[in-house]
Amino acid sequence: MTRVCRQGRDGLAMGEEQVRIRALLHLEHEGLGLIGDLLWERRLHVEPSKLWCAEPLPRVDDFDFLIVMGGSMNVDEEERYPWLAGEKALIADSVRERKRVLGICLGAQLIARALGASVRPMGYKEIGWYPIHAEFDTHPLFPSVGREKALGVAHWHGDTFDLPKDCDRLFSSEACSEQGFALRGRPVIGLQFHLELREDELLSFIEHGGEELSTGGPWVQAPEETLRFRAREASPAAEVLAALLDGLLGAS
Repeated sequence: MTRVCRQGRDGLAMGEEQVRIRALLHLEHEGLGLIGDLLWERRLHVEPSKLWCAEPLPRVDDFDFLIVMGGSMNVDEEERYPWLAGEKALIADSVRERKRVLGICLGAQLIARALGASVRPMGYKEIGWYPIHAEFDTHPLFPSVGREKALGVAHWHGDTFDLPKDCDRLFSSEACSEQGFALRGRPVIGLQFHLELREDELLSFIEHGGEELSTGGPWVQAPEETLRFRAREASPAAEVLAALLDGLLGAS
C-alpha cells in the first residue's frame, strides 16, 4: 500500500494508507455499480481490467484488494474465453498472498473454482429480486444482517457452486442454497447475488438479458416486478454493501 494524504471530515488525514484496488470486469454492461460509487465516496481509486477487451490481468503484487465482477460465461469456458485460466490462477494466488478478495456472481463462482469447488448449472435460472437468508447469527462484515430477517437483493444466474473447503456458508435463498461464503481466517468473500446494481444497471441487465428472461421458470421474475421490488428495498441492500466494503478495507 502507498502512503497518501486524504481529506477527511476534520481536514487532512496525513499518512493514511491508500488501498490499491483492482477490478476484473467481464462484460461491457456489467460494471462496478454501487461498489464504484462507494469507493469513490471514500476517495479510493479502482483500476479496472476489461477482460472482454483482452486487457491484461494484473500481477498479484499490483493490488491489495481484488474485486471480481459478474458475467454470463461459465467459469470453465476457457476455450471461448482464454483469460479465464489466468484469472482463476490470479485469484488463487491472491488468496495465498492474503489479499482482500470480493467476488460478485460469476466472481463468486470463480473464487469457489479457484478454491477447488465445483461450479455447475442449476438446471434453471434465478433472475429477479428475491430475499436471501443469513446462515449466521452475527458476522463482522454484515453487521445489519442476521437470521431474524430476510434481505431483498438482485439475482441473475443459472450456475451454482459447492461450498469451498474451509469456507463458511453466509447466505441462502429458496431457489439456491449457496448464495455466499467467507474463507475462514482470510478477507475473502464470494456473493452469488448482486448488492451493487443501481436502477440504470438493472435496466441494462434486462435489456441484454432478453434470451435468459424468455426461458421462464419458477424463479424468473417479470422485469417490472423486479424493478418495483428494487425501488422499495434497494436502501437496505446498499447499506449492507457499504458495511461489507468498509469491513474489507479495514481487514488485514
